[in-house]
Amino acid sequence: MEIKKLQVRLEECKGKLLEQSPDPSKPLDIHVDHYYSFQQMEEETAALYRLHTKVSPRPEALFVIEIDQSIHAVFGEAIPMDQVDKMAYDLCSQGASALSLLVGNLSKELIDTAIIIPPQLNKNSFTKLEVK
Repeated sequence: MEIKKLQVRLEECKGKLLEQSPDPSKPLDIHVDHYYSFQQMEEETAALYRLHTKVSPRPEALFVIEIDQSIHAVFGEAIPMDQVDKMAYDLCSQGASALSLLVGNLSKELIDTAIIIPPQLNKNSFTKLEVK
């Protein structure tokens, strides 16, 4: 499948401190969850993916970072909806480097410690959101 154009764009970025403080004697258990949705566009030769990423310790005590990205892919030919869904992880992964950089910078500002997540999506927490 030929991809003619791929554009990753930051849509929204939020970070906040929470009121509870974790036990400082225990290491932070950082969780990264990814939620995606998509829609076909332009006579089935393009797709728009929406990726929502949430980064926080478990239990949520110290901070939460949420980042929304859009990934617009233009294909060389029309493709069926199930194929668009199968390619979601690979195409959404194109925004993972920017995601890693954003999380590192935001966590440094929020808790004075840069939380560095890998520049790849966590496939185990890559979940499809059903759009109503």
